[in-house]
Amino acid sequence: MKITHNITTPLISASSNHAFPLSILSDREAIWYFAQSIQLYGHKEKQSLDIFEYHNVAKEPTPFVSISSLSLKDRLVDEFLIESLRAGFYIRLYLDQYYLQYQTSFSRSFKTNDILIYGYDSSKETFMFVAVNKNGMLERKVLHKKHICNAYVYANPQESSKRNVYLYKAIHHSQPEIKNMLNEISSQLKDYLNSKDCIEIHSNIKKLYPSNDYAYGLDNYKLLIQHLKAIGSQERELNIKNFQILVEHKYIIQFIIREIHKLGLIDKSYIYEINNIVIMVENLKKSVLRYMLRKNERVILGLVEKIKDIQEKEIQLLQRVLKRIGDSTCI
Repeated sequence: MKITHNITTPLISASSNHAFPLSILSDREAIWYFAQSIQLYGHKEKQSLDIFEYHNVAKEPTPFVSISSLSLKDRLVDEFLIESLRAGFYIRLYLDQYYLQYQTSFSRSFKTNDILIYGYDSSKETFMFVAVNKNGMLERKVLHKKHICNAYVYANPQESSKRNVYLYKAIHHSQPEIKNMLNEISSQLKDYLNSKDCIEIHSNIKKLYPSNDYAYGLDNYKLLIQHLKAIGSQERELNIKNFQILVEHKYIIQFIIREIHKLGLIDKSYIYEINNIVIMVENLKKSVLRYMLRKNERVILGLVEKIKDIQEKEIQLLQRVLKRIGDSTCI
């Protein structure tokens, strides 16, 4: 017997809080999710970047994904996982850097952490799951059930919220009204462009991220520049995941602009512009990877100028997009 649920390649893979819900949604269902994922935030001290979550998707449902949590207590892990898969659920488990052995003569191992189980093959007694690796890329893996059970029993984090198992299921809604979606996109873009006012405008940002140690929207370009400059002056590793998240954030903007173009509100020149920005950000990530290999300090100045150029081009484009959306919603 084989139980397999559909898994798609999500537009956002660097953060499991986004990748897991998106991997069970169709492209049409994901539109509303992306419309609410335009904000960017970063932690100044940790110099880490992420796409803002309007929902704590580890614990709370999003408009298109039902999420429930429960404690296994004395239940057998593998039996519960199989029953949940049969009932149509995907299962999210938190595992704390547990090294699992491949069953090969080479005795290789790999680390698993936060995973989403989407299938089970009883003939091989293996679970199928996806996980986000250290570079922010989504990977599909297959493991024998005894390894999954051992990982949960012996390597489950101690935080109470991560001791629970989370069940995911897609909610198939009718699409939101066009005007509502455009208003949401307009509001999000304004917050992104006016990052200094963002925390004052949105109470949910204050609630989820009350510390003043966070940067929002365009201020995260400054955070990346500080991160790069700190590499030379401090003994700090470059977090390549930040640049993967930046790339994926531009994919979201690209997706949104394409949707606005489909509505006939902007012409193709806007798509060409965002495509060029995406290419610039992808090339920036490649340049950062090359720097990490060669450790040439002179490269830092060039990377900083690239970041500033990307930021300026993005501001000019989004300001014009906002004007076009504003003109259409006033009609």
